[in-house]
Amino acid sequence: MTDDFRQKFKTFSERMVNVASRCINEEATKLFLVLPLVNFLGYDTMNPDEVCPEHNADFSDKYKNRVDFAILKNKDPVIAIECKALVSDRK
Repeated sequence: MTDDFRQKFKTFSERMVNVASRCINEEATKLFLVLPLVNFLGYDTMNPDEVCPEHNADFSDKYKNRVDFAILKNKDPVIAIECKALVSDRK
């Protein structure tokens, strides 16, 4: 791991820690944590051939499921991402 990448990752991680407390629902978690991480890892979240939202994740005909994001390679899913709220606003 290069020192440049290490520094960029440290800066990115600090930002993620700072916004984490505001991820009180699934959409905020996607927007503030997951999508920036996917971008940081080099994937283009604006390219539907690379990052597909609400991708089918059916494992049988009986259970129809979707994941929040799929990372695609040659139009095939290689990474599935399911998001949940990071923190709860319930007391």
